[in-house]
Formats: sequence, structure tokens, C-alpha cells
Amino acid sequence: MKITAMLLTSASMLLLTVVSEAKLEFSEDMERGFTVGWEFDGEDIIFEVSAPTLGWVGIGFSETKTMQRADLIMMGIKDGKPYAWDAYSEMTGTVRIDFDQDVIILDSAENGTTYMKIKRPLKSKDTTKDNEIFKGDNNFLWAFGGKDKTKETTEEDYHWTNRGYRLLNTLGIKPETDATKPTTKQPTTLVSKANIDEVHLGVIDENFPYSIWLDTEETVHLKWNFDEENISLQLIAPTTGWIGIGFSQTSSMSGADLIIAGKLNNEPYVLDCHSDKNDIPDVDEQQDVKLLESWENGTHTMATVTRKRVTCDDDDKMIGEGTYRVIWAYGGNDIVGMQPGRSNYHMRNRGAKSLKLVNAVIQIDKKDEIHNDHQLMHRSAIITTYIAEFHKDIAEEEYKQFDIRPTNFRIPNLDTFYLCKLFKIPEEPEVHHVIGFDIVITPGNRKNVHHLIVFLCEDLRGHSQLGKDLECFTEMNPFWAGCSKMFVGWAVGMSNVRFPIEAGYPIGGKDGPKYVLLETHYDNPDLKPDIFDSSGVRFYYTENLRKYDAGIITLSQSIQGIFIPPNAKRFRINAHCSNECFSQGFDDTDFEETTVFSVTLHGHLASKSMKLRHFRDNKELEPIAKDDHYDFDYQESQFTDVKIRKGDSFIMQCDYDTIGKTNVTTGGLGTRNEMCSSFVFHYPALKLDFCDSRVPVMETEESFVRLVWGLGESLGKMEGERIAKEAQERPVEVMDVLATMVLNKVEWTDEKRKFAEKYMAESKRRPFCTYRQKLLLGYMQDIVVPKYKPFEEKNMC
Repeated sequence: MKITAMLLTSASMLLLTVVSEAKLEFSEDMERGFTVGWEFDGEDIIFEVSAPTLGWVGIGFSETKTMQRADLIMMGIKDGKPYAWDAYSEMTGTVRIDFDQDVIILDSAENGTTYMKIKRPLKSKDTTKDNEIFKGDNNFLWAFGGKDKTKETTEEDYHWTNRGYRLLNTLGIKPETDATKPTTKQPTTLVSKANIDEVHLGVIDENFPYSIWLDTEETVHLKWNFDEENISLQLIAPTTGWIGIGFSQTSSMSGADLIIAGKLNNEPYVLDCHSDKNDIPDVDEQQDVKLLESWENGTHTMATVTRKRVTCDDDDKMIGEGTYRVIWAYGGNDIVGMQPGRSNYHMRNRGAKSLKLVNAVIQIDKKDEIHNDHQLMHRSAIITTYIAEFHKDIAEEEYKQFDIRPTNFRIPNLDTFYLCKLFKIPEEPEVHHVIGFDIVITPGNRKNVHHLIVFLCEDLRGHSQLGKDLECFTEMNPFWAGCSKMFVGWAVGMSNVRFPIEAGYPIGGKDGPKYVLLETHYDNPDLKPDIFDSSGVRFYYTENLRKYDAGIITLSQSIQGIFIPPNAKRFRINAHCSNECFSQGFDDTDFEETTVFSVTLHGHLASKSMKLRHFRDNKELEPIAKDDHYDFDYQESQFTDVKIRKGDSFIMQCDYDTIGKTNVTTGGLGTRNEMCSSFVFHYPALKLDFCDSRVPVMETEESFVRLVWGLGESLGKMEGERIAKEAQERPVEVMDVLATMVLNKVEWTDEKRKFAEKYMAESKRRPFCTYRQKLLLGYMQDIVVPKYKPFEEKNMC
């Protein structure tokens, strides 16, 4: 028996020796003992790899130098049988097996190390999952793990730090400098505020392209990435205890979905938790979070986790489009026994921030912000990668820039202040295209500048306020109404934007906008008296016109048709853009379809959820944009790629919450009034600026009486005539007139709130669609709202 065992051992060692000596034409040594050799065989390429493991080994070719859009080959020997899976990855931490398997095993051996020899085509027929391997430079990935794969789901056995990237030249041409660039590196020095950017943030992390500081002191940082099924998060915080992140509707722990991670006695842990109240969280029965990586040193803890966006666990939140209240916390003591306790209380180490997690703009390196090759913007419903970049043939001197910024504005020592300032943009005799913009924040003021909005002024009523620093919604109201089309919206967390390469927004020439209004929301919680600010927006524009003009349509409910009763948990208003009205925008054009690439939903403080609904051929389609947790202070655009056609119609659906209010909330321009609008960026540009509808409450005695009597009120003839006269003299403020004289006197009950909501939904509608201040469809024509087959949300579980 011993002789047989010795012979078998000798044979296997001899086999490994023979195999190892059969060198291919080219080879390179990677880090951690990983080696790769290769040579060409006609239209195929042969690889042999070796790694110090008895588990799996893997190689890959990537467009991004990371696992994003990577073509992978996972190999190993399990129970004496070799395997090699042709696979792919859309993002970090998730690997899928190709339907078409294009890899052939030529040889294999295992004895302290794992050796695999395989062959695959340089350019396979599977163009959706396989990347072409070039005779020249390739982005080469390598990794290995300690366990073999047991089934065709290669999410198990994470490689930890056994991975890397190299620019591999398959012709054997060496680069002039060392091209080894590991994708991540565990810090070997203590992390501090001074060097955190170097060890954690870097410039752009290809694995986690979305990133933000979660606190104003910039001590807690989040990176993330997502694909159609999964979301991965990387959190770092200044503690050697536990760190946590969660998703909540209320910015508190009540009803929150939580993830807690850390390292106890050098052993990493992660907990999938939830909380029904502001107290110690409960551990979920179903653990849906996987820990990918973690490290801890003298000052900070980092954890990288992944989970499915839809887990079908009642204790988890679905991670979809729209705004999420991301809550964070950390504590000084690690979790013992996998159960949080009183000793783990976070004290004041907690916070919340509104973020759009799956509809975001990638950060741009400030050193290369103008010439960055591309930004990726995702519509999560279909995971379309949308490239928005400058034309590569535009040289620096061929495009111009202008700033819309105040000059050393002294921020008042008030908790909150809204600055409005009117600007004249550069006059260009010929039409130019705006192709992108950057947000410029005065150094040191990032915690004070909460959001910026730039409005186009298409009906400016006088220039007397030009260049003046004014408080919004007060003395500047008369001309603000002429500057109501939102052009740029930015909030904390949003990054710079580039327009689609096919389109630019026209300025200059005879018909381009001449003026814009900048609205800046300042926060000064410490009431400091000497903060000076010049933050604003830098626009880039070019005379090299793109293929299409971009346009902006405002789909909305007119402010004259909005009132919301007090103490309503949810009060819904639907704004209608009829197919007759929308189709007017295609007149005198040579197309019947346009592409929506960005939507900004807009309401004020009582707005809680918004949805832009889309209808065609008596059927409701998927919403163009929606936000189930709207936040007035986080008005970030949603990027999309949706075709809208002549004959389509739309409903802008807005839900409001007025719990705690004692008076009716009316439509208007101030933050305490309400709006229900969406700003739809599209190309080619339609000849349509506004498409909305109005509820003619005060225009006929019938509609007026129906509302008043329906609410259980009564009016004498003289009082009715006085209200009608006021409404005629102040048509824009018709709802304020009605609220002051009637609606605020109502004793509101649930029954009356339901009646008011039904009245607003079922009353006759009047279309209001305009282009360049001209009415396109007669206002006195009633909208006929047809019955549609409603859109059915897909049940992901």
C-alpha cells in the first residue's frame, strides 16, 4: 500500500513537473504567487495559470480595469475533476455563468498549487458576455480563492485581497513603467482625516463609482455600485467598533432596514437587521447581506457588503429608483454574540442623508472634470448604460464657459436663507449649444450650500432687479413668475453633468434665452456672521452644434388649481397633459418621436411622492420617472432613456402630507405653497414649453358652488360676488382668495378631505399648452380624460 501511494505521489509530482516545464510562448508573474502564460493558436488563445491555492483560480478581461463589464473564466479542480466556467460580471461582487460556454480545458493539475491550461477564441460569437482578446494591450484581471466552486453560482468564496489588475500585452511588449495596479489595497498606515482621500477615496474608484460624504464634518464616507439585481456598499467610519448603514422613510431608525458590520477579535462580521422603533435593532431571521471585504486599523473601520435590491424579505426595503433616506451610525464597541445591545449605543455618532442610489451621476475627478472621457448614468429599470460625454474631437479652445455665481455674498446668520439673483448670460449672435455644467462651491462652504437651482427666464418682467442679491419668494416675486422653467437642479450629493453626445441646449442667436435666475438655499445652523459665498454653476457651451437641439417641457398642474386640506396623510393631485396638447409640439417638425434623457420632479415642502405617468394607445406604460420618498432639499435629476411619441399623454401625479397644518396649503411660488411639476429634458426639441391642466374652480358658478356646498359650507350672494371679484382681480392667486374666504373656515374631516380629492380628480380640466409664450390649444376646451388600462408593477418576488 505504501509503495502504491509513493508511486502515485511521484507520478502526480512528475505530471506537475512536466506540465510546468511545457512553457508557452509568453508568461508573466503577478502578485501573491499567481502566474499566467499564453500563446496564440490560429484564431484561439491558450492560457495556463498557476496560483498557490487548492481552491478556484480566475482570469478576466475588462473594459474598465475592474469587474464592471468583465469577461471572466473561473477554473479549478473539484473532487479530482477539473472545471472551467465561461462567466461574466456586471459589477463588483457578482458573477454570472455565460449561456454560451466558449472555454475548453486542455490540462490541469493540483499539488499545493492549482494549475489550469485552457483555450478559448480571441473573438467568440458570444458578443454580449465575452470581450474580445486583442493581439496587443488588454485589461487583464486575476484572482483566486481558498475553496472550489460547488455549483454554477460563483458568488461564494470571495477572493479578498488575492486579486489584481495588469495591462497585459499579449504580444509580449513590456510597458515602459510597472503597470501593476491592484484594484484595492489595504492601508498599512493609520487612517486620519489628512490621508483618508489617499487610502480610501482616490480619484474615481471603478468598482464603486458613486461616492459621498454622509456627514458635514466629512468623517463618514459611502461608496456604492449597482446592477439590475444587486447593490454593493462600501462604508468607512472613524471607529474601531461597529459601523452601520440603513434605509428609512423617516430619516430615523423607526421602520428602517439596517446593515451592521465590524471586526471582533480580528474576525469580520455582518448583520442584516431592522428596527420598528428608535431603539436597539432586531436581527433579521433571513440574512440577505454578504460581507465582501473589511479592514480595521487604529482609527477607522471599513466594510464592503452586497445584497440583492429585492430580497422578498418583509424586514428589508426594496432598493429602487427615487430618493432614499440613508441613515448611518457607528459605535465604539463591537457587536458581541451577533446581537446588538445597550453597550453598542451610537450616542451622537449618527445621521441621515437623502440619496438616489440607483439613479445617480458618477463623480468627476476635479483635476479632469472638463475632459473626463465619460460619465455613466443609469436607468435602473432596464440597466441601460448611458454615455454622456464631450465630443472627443472638440479641443479645449473650441468651447467656452460662463459662470452663474454671486460675488462674495454674505450669508445671513439665519438657520436657512434662500438667495435669488438674476443674471444675463453671454450674448452670442449665432446659436450655440450648452453641453454640460459643473457645480462650483466656494472652499469651506460645502456644509452651507444646500442646493442650487437655475431657472430660464422666458417672460422677464423688467430688468430692475438684475444683479441684485434678493431673498427668494419676497420682494422678487413679480419677476420670478417669468423665470419658472428649471434648467439646472443641484443638491448635496449630486455631481457635474454632461449632456448626451447627440444633443445640446441652444442659447444665443435670436430666440435663445437671455436671462437666468439662480436660487441658492443656504444653511447656517451655527449662525456664523462672516461667511462669504460665491458658489454657483459653470456652464460649458460650444459653437460646434450637435446633431439635435435639446428641449425642456414643463408638465404640471397649474398653481391656480392646487389646494391641499390640512391634516391630510396623503392627498393626491393629478396634472394632465392631454394627447391633443402634447401632439401640438410635433407640428412643423419632421419627426414623431423624441427621447427623454433627464427628468426633474419638483414640489415643495408638503410633497411626499411624485410620479410622471406615461400613456399610449389606451394603455399605461412604465412611469418615466418616480420618487416615492421625495425630498424638497434633494432635487436631483433622474437620468433615463425613454421614447415618447406623438399622440402620447401624461399624468403628473403628486401626493402631499399636511399632517400638523391648520390651514389649507395652496398652489404658489413660495416654499410654503405647493407645486406639482416635472421638467422633461429631451431631444430632438419639441415646439412645446408647457403642457398642463387647470381646474377652473372660480370660472363658473357651477364649479364654485359644487365645491363650496360639497364641503358643507354656504355663502350669501354678497359674499359670493365679493369672492368672484377678488378672483377676477387676482387670477394667479385664485386659490389663496378661496382659501382665505372659504376653505380655511371649513372644519376638515376625513370625509371632507376625500370629497376635495375626488373633486380635484373628477372636475373638468382645461388644457394649457404653450410654446414661446403662445397658446397652442384653446384654453376653454375641456380635456376628456380617457380610461386607461393601468400599468402593473412587476412582482419581483
